Amino acid sequence: IEYVCRTTGFTHDQFFLNLSQYANTSSASILLALWDAYKQGWLAPGDRLALIGFGSGLTWGGVVVDWTLES
Repeated sequence: IEYVCRTTGFTHDQFFLNLSQYANTSSASILLALWDAYKQGWLAPGDRLALIGFGSGLTWGGVVVDWTLES
């Protein structure tokens, strides 16, 4: 996250982090973070989200989503 902030210009306030609550939940990490962000009011219709995950070795994946669900 530090590297992404430095290289993209995003700020820490633009990242939703719940690692301290759950630790590493592997493949469920993105869905848990998305659910927590929704429940905590972080998401509003029209928001654009980058959902990015990584695994062992050099595996990674991501998707950009336009949020439409009302809170």
